Amino acid sequence: MRMRKKVRKWFYNIPFYDLYKAIKYKAELEGIDVVKVKEFVEDDSGKKKGSSQTCCHCGNKGNRVYRGLFYCPHCQLPILKNFNLNLISFLSN
Repeated sequence: MRMRKKVRKWFYNIPFYDLYKAIKYKAELEGIDVVKVKEFVEDDSGKKKGSSQTCCHCGNKGNRVYRGLFYCPHCQLPILKNFNLNLISFLSN
């Protein structure tokens, strides 16, 4: 996204809650539900389950191959890193 420096500076300094309220407001106008999920969820042993190294398909540890690409060697699933983390967060709630 190309923005002027002044707008870019304002956009990156906006508090998260204010951004969430603005997105929720606009989504409600269009009839879209907004679901807020936790970034990390602790399992029974107290470990963080929703890390970016956990595969959303099998739950085993994978690694980031290139920039935003996540690869799980166990189930051989290539997936976008952010999509993987969002699926973990969504499925654990």
